[in-house]
Amino acid sequence: MHLFLALRLPLAESRDTALPACPGLARLLRHGGKPSAHAETIAQWLAPRYGIVRQIDWPLAPLLLKTLGVDPGDGWWLAADPVTLVAGRDDVRLAGRVEGLAASDADALLAPINAHFAADGLVFVAPRPDRWFVRTPRPMTIATSALARAVGQPLRRLQPQGADAGTWRRWTSEIEMLLFEHSVNADRERRELAPVNSVWLSGGGRLPQPDRTKVAPCTFADDQEVVALARHAESAHSPPPTQLAFALAQAPHDRDLVVVLDDNAALAEIERRWTGPAWQSLLRGEIARVTMAIDDGLATRAWTTARPGWPTRFAGRFASPGLAALLATGANAA
Repeated sequence: MHLFLALRLPLAESRDTALPACPGLARLLRHGGKPSAHAETIAQWLAPRYGIVRQIDWPLAPLLLKTLGVDPGDGWWLAADPVTLVAGRDDVRLAGRVEGLAASDADALLAPINAHFAADGLVFVAPRPDRWFVRTPRPMTIATSALARAVGQPLRRLQPQGADAGTWRRWTSEIEMLLFEHSVNADRERRELAPVNSVWLSGGGRLPQPDRTKVAPCTFADDQEVVALARHAESAHSPPPTQLAFALAQAPHDRDLVVVLDDNAALAEIERRWTGPAWQSLLRGEIARVTMAIDDGLATRAWTTARPGWPTRFAGRFASPGLAALLATGANAA
């Protein structure tokens, strides 16, 4: 069995010398050698394990749309999430996705947008008030940045890139003008709620065909995009259990295992319940390989560790490598 264990550890936190002692995690990283930066997000990094290949962009929008109950058909889709932009003195930054929208408000905001872009063949839908998507009349040559990467960042370098990027810059400006004086936003501002003053584009593509030749991993995750990958591959999936032993007990031994840990889990608890036991299971030969994937807020980096030989196992009893140093080295190597 190959265990893929993914967690989010922001770069600022990973450079904190006060990180708790996590000898299991540290050893998995040390014996994994130099990490590789596969993708922006954990979902993008995991996509090939489910038979999903990158088109011009990672086609996560149609996968999510399908999971949310809308048939994407053979259309080309983008996520167009409702967001709040904040203007600074020198730049514009993304405050985040607008949560807590009522369905009626989402419909009201999208109505003038759909009317405005009808002649261009764009169709916006909101299967959930805080999840918007747009279907285009033809495939678009753009590559996007994930919403999670853009929050709090200057937006100029994170805008879509590619031959159709100029078209989308113009269309996004028109969307922002339509949203600027919308009555829904006026009401939200009166109630001191974040306005929807733009959309964030990501994950463009067509719905891929399931890869019937690939055995998808058994999946434990709450992340919507990872769940969408598992559902598309018709793979068993459920929320993460409380510890590795329960995941191993539920997973078939002839299948790889993917676990995406909760964003809010404390690192010390992750060590006690997951990374410490993963290292011990690797030493005992219960797991053939462990790949640790860490999303540090800038990229998702992965370390793959096979069972070390007995001299390394013996020496490891007496040395506990520094986790902060290993994480810093990994960030610098990518």
